[in-house]
Amino acid sequence: MYVATTRAKDHLVVLLNQKPEKIPFLAAAQPEWDLAEGGDVEPGTNLERHGVQQRWINYDPATRVTTESLSNFDVSPVYRYREAKKQVSQIPRLTFRTPSEHEQEQVERTGSKTRPELAKRAGVLVHATLESWDYASPEDLRKQSLRLLDQVRISAILRDELKSEVDRILSGFLESDLLSHLSRQNILGREVPLIMQGTTPEETVHGYIDLVYEDKEGYVVADFKTDDTNNPKETAEAYRSQLTDYAHALKKALKLPALPRREVLFLRTGERIRLSG
Repeated sequence: MYVATTRAKDHLVVLLNQKPEKIPFLAAAQPEWDLAEGGDVEPGTNLERHGVQQRWINYDPATRVTTESLSNFDVSPVYRYREAKKQVSQIPRLTFRTPSEHEQEQVERTGSKTRPELAKRAGVLVHATLESWDYASPEDLRKQSLRLLDQVRISAILRDELKSEVDRILSGFLESDLLSHLSRQNILGREVPLIMQGTTPEETVHGYIDLVYEDKEGYVVADFKTDDTNNPKETAEAYRSQLTDYAHALKKALKLPALPRREVLFLRTGERIRLSG
């Protein structure tokens, strides 16, 4: 009822089979809505009090629909509907998969020194911060992260933890050679949406490529990672299938003669791991 009252745009229709005062949420609303009791209203009467409309209807058991009363009706539409519904249920449904679903279990096995909930929130915030940054001003990057953090509704304690975690990730990135490397490249796209057929006709792969850039060697699909790991190379291997999906999508979209290179960019340490093969 709370969700209904807060999300109703124009009207909220409530059907009841007992008096309002017997229903807890209506009893609580009685002083504000001034709901009428059944004995005060003639059947079929419309009331409006404080913006709440009421219509009282007496139920006559004699009017109940019975099997006998349906004997003269054509029920063939019901059977046609059931048959059509059965046929629709047998149509193969598309299965949507994100590239990162390949890696979820394997990445969890590599281990992380950061609490999962905090790591996930920090990762989302850092990705959103990098999406619109021009790789020029470190100060602008930090300001953008703070602006985004202000929009997150969390407790003060978790906010302080999240701010510290995001600051650690961005500091590692800004103090590394990865920043200067990316600032010299031709950035072609960020958070590039993709949708493509998967390994079967019924499977559809969809997701976002964090970064697509071009250097003197060709095209690169890259994925930012905020993993807190002691073994970046091993962790990077856990994302191989995800980056391969991205590479195939870009190759097909741009009609490239070969797969673009795949890189995992670890922001905490500034390490750039290129996946071979």
